[in-house]
Amino acid sequence: MTPSGESLMCWEPPPTRVCLGRGEVHVWRAALSAEGSRGAGQMGSLSEQERLGARGFHFAKDRDRYVLSRSILRQLLGLYLGRRPAAVDISVGPFGKPFVPEDSAGSGLRFNLSHSGDFALYAFSVGRDVGIDLERSVPLELDELDSAGFLSEREKLELSSLGGRSRQEALLRCWARKEAYIKATGEGMNAPLTEIEVSVAPGSPSVHRRQRGREADRRWSLEDLCVAPGYAACLAVEGEAAIDTWEWLWPEPESPPRAAVLWTGGRCAAPDVKWSGW
Repeated sequence: MTPSGESLMCWEPPPTRVCLGRGEVHVWRAALSAEGSRGAGQMGSLSEQERLGARGFHFAKDRDRYVLSRSILRQLLGLYLGRRPAAVDISVGPFGKPFVPEDSAGSGLRFNLSHSGDFALYAFSVGRDVGIDLERSVPLELDELDSAGFLSEREKLELSSLGGRSRQEALLRCWARKEAYIKATGEGMNAPLTEIEVSVAPGSPSVHRRQRGREADRRWSLEDLCVAPGYAACLAVEGEAAIDTWEWLWPEPESPPRAAVLWTGGRCAAPDVKWSGW
């Protein structure tokens, strides 16, 4: 995994052609607050279920952010799959994890998303599960997380030893890391949370699942993501992977069309395997 605090702090504009190989994960950051005016115009790209979800928001700002986050997801899936965004079939697993059915994707594309406050994050990989979580900094209480059954005994001990700002930052890191992991496994909040332990100190994030042994631990890698001041984020990946971080930019009418290649043979090496129009 890319060392924390290095390239993951740099969100680059994407190249015209994006290549995603089996040994790679692409993470996209989207600033939703800057694009609020686009929200109403993106409803047409959503599914009926997504449009129903959008109508459930009381405040227009929250509705626009939801619409934008789902529309961007469809734009990115369309990029990788070579489909119109509205034509992408998104299904949901038994515990709520979204996926593209294999008979629709064919390529083994995996993805996950998270949005909080002014930002959304999207993770894409080929043939390996991923989970991503983004949390805006809000006051958190150790006792509340404990009573909710979110923390393991070791996590409680480590967090109890901290105070003030250090505890708040550690609580947010713990939340983002564990959420990313349970999203990657597909269990969500149905996972036995008190049996899952993540590190709470900054740097070198890790996960340990009691009852499953160290071999199971080595199946997963965690990587903290630096998104913006006041946010914590984490990526969970099945195995080891190289990570590219891109900044989402809405394509301008005069800009060249973007394209993507899904390369199932390993790291991307060929420029013409399967090109997909934007």
